[in-house]
Amino acid sequence: MALAAAAANDDMIRQVVTRVSQERLDFITDCYRGLGLDDEDALRWASTAYSLYLGILQLRWDLPEALPVEPDSPAYQRYMDHFTKALIPNRDDLAAIDSRPRPRARTEVA
Repeated sequence: MALAAAAANDDMIRQVVTRVSQERLDFITDCYRGLGLDDEDALRWASTAYSLYLGILQLRWDLPEALPVEPDSPAYQRYMDHFTKALIPNRDDLAAIDSRPRPRARTEVA
């Protein structure tokens, strides 16, 4: 998070951090679009995923003992199962998204 502090005081660093963050969010959004989500839903899921990633980085820095680190441990496996459920829409999520009423497209009257 030192980079965020540096970005607050240096315009060039801020521009790079903003560009890289946007590129990351765009990439993640494209991944969710690949699952069949529309632009709005893909961005919402991507924003959640990116926020979770940044929060985990911060938590690992501030309280490293709060998160499991041994991949073979049951605690780590439970954490990853929860993490996966939070980040990957299941069939029910996708069905609910698909069944939502969508605004009608406007037609221009000449």
